[in-house]
Order: sequence, then C-alpha cells, then structure tokens
Amino acid sequence: GAYQITAMRFYGIGNEYAGIIISMAACFCLFAPQRLRLKLVPILGGLLVVTFGIGSFGANYGAAVATAVTFGLLWFSVKRSSFGLRHVALVLVAAVALVFAFALADYKIAGSAASHAGRATGLIQKVGAEYVFALVSRKVLLNLKHLTGKHAFWVFASFAPFLALWFWGVQDKVMSQFKADRAIVTGLKAIMIGSVAAFMFNDSGLVMASIMVCMTFLVLVYSLLGKWEDKCRE
Repeated sequence: GAYQITAMRFYGIGNEYAGIIISMAACFCLFAPQRLRLKLVPILGGLLVVTFGIGSFGANYGAAVATAVTFGLLWFSVKRSSFGLRHVALVLVAAVALVFAFALADYKIAGSAASHAGRATGLIQKVGAEYVFALVSRKVLLNLKHLTGKHAFWVFASFAPFLALWFWGVQDKVMSQFKADRAIVTGLKAIMIGSVAAFMFNDSGLVMASIMVCMTFLVLVYSLLGKWEDKCRE
C-alpha cells in the first residue's frame, strides 16, 4: 500500500520474495502443457511486472526489470524455442523503458509521496536525465563491487556443492530429459539471464539472483527425482 508520509510507505514485496516469485512463476510456465505456455507467459509476466512496477503496489523496480527480462526471453523460448543476443538487448531496453514509464507515472500521480524511483524520475525536470543515468550506473557498479566482498565469497562458497553436483551429472540428465522439448532448455537460459538482470539492478542483487538460481536448480533436481521415482514404480 501507500501512505501520505513518504518515510512510512510500505514498499511491498522485497527482493528475496521477488526472486522466489519470478523464478517459480517462470518454471511454472515452462513445465505447463505446451498449449498453455503462450497464454501463461504474458499473463503471469504482465501481472508480476505490474505488481512490482506500480508504486503503490510493490515499488520494486529492480524486480520489475528482472521480471520483464525473464518473461520477455521466456516468450521467445516458448514461441520459437530460441533467442540470441539481439533479443536479449531488445528485451533489456524494453524493460528499462517500461520501468521508467512506471516511475514517471508514479511521480505524476503521487508527487512528493511517490516511490524512490518516482521521486528520482521527477528530478529529471530539475537536474536533467544525466542524474538518473548516474544513479542507475552507481547501483550497477556497486553490485559489481560486491562481487569482490566477503559476502560474495560466502555466497560462492555455498554454491560450490551445487555447482559440483550440477556438472558432475545433473546437467547431462536434465538436458537428456528435456531434449525433446527445446523450449524448456531455452527457457532455463532465460531465467539465468533474468537472474543476471536481477543482480545488476537491485539493491541486494546478489541475494535476489542467488535465490532465482537456487530455486530453479531445486525444481530441476526435483523433476529428476520424480522421473527416477516413476522408473522405480515401473
């Protein structure tokens, strides 16, 4: 919700929960029947972008960018089972433009009680567009700097067992299981690229990106266990 006093605003869903929601919604679309995927991707993606992007709902603009990138590439995955660098660049530009439009609308509606991004967008009229560009650039550079910190070290250390398990045998089995459905394999790449966008554009990007990767990995492992259980029953 929103409140007249800016300091008492509730900014909705945090980055941790956003990471879970985005990755699980994307996996839900991928594992749905093929006839439903083209309907689910725009419906769920649009719902999440609006939830994260409208100031009085979520005001989590980094999550909105990550959602737009993830589901934008997911659309190419289920539509044509492939995408390239050109599609990634196109989706990223569209995501940033969409979030800017949300922030500007929030400023026009709420004024000084707008969200943080809304107020920053309103400053363009006073100090110019370079201010917002510098603000976004500092956030991206700060997240890159975090990669060399002690917190990043512990995150990478905790990922080591998962990476070992993935390259030891899980990756081959996943690719073998879904080789007949190329859209799923391509869609998993879309989620990984979306996690990179989450890392770059969120205040706690490392946390959100890690959660998106972990939740997707758990879904894949669970799918393999389900297939193994079916074979045992046979």
